[in-house]
Amino acid sequence: MKFLSILATLMLLFTSSFAQGTLKGKVRTSEGKTLSDVLITAKKDDKEIKSTKTNSKGEFLMTLDEGKYNLVFTKKGYSLGILYNVAVVKNKTTDLGDRLILNIDQGTLVIIKGSVFNADGLSIPEAKVEIERILSDGTTKKLDSTYTN
Repeated sequence: MKFLSILATLMLLFTSSFAQGTLKGKVRTSEGKTLSDVLITAKKDDKEIKSTKTNSKGEFLMTLDEGKYNLVFTKKGYSLGILYNVAVVKNKTTDLGDRLILNIDQGTLVIIKGSVFNADGLSIPEAKVEIERILSDGTTKKLDSTYTN
């Protein structure tokens, strides 16, 4: 009896593995640069089923049970991306291509404008201006530098 139970379990596992398919694709920016560490979450009926991240080349692979899924693409600093009703076909790899594009979230951009003046109120040409981010631990990280004109 125990043998039949083990055999039935193995058969169930074996047959369920054949009811799966694979999705693959590449995530890029609107400028064409690949994006690493993008979180891709497959959802079915608003439930999170499985997640993966893109590699250093912006590529991902995800094996799922046969069916239709909504794929949600998230990365800090970028707008949310969603592909609706993506079909996973049994024993097939569906290539979503490299048309998966995330745009920079405009809410994360900061525009800094200013002028550099001397004590007499005259603008100073070729003054070096450095832009730094203050991190949560109080340290700074240099983001960019430029010179006034």
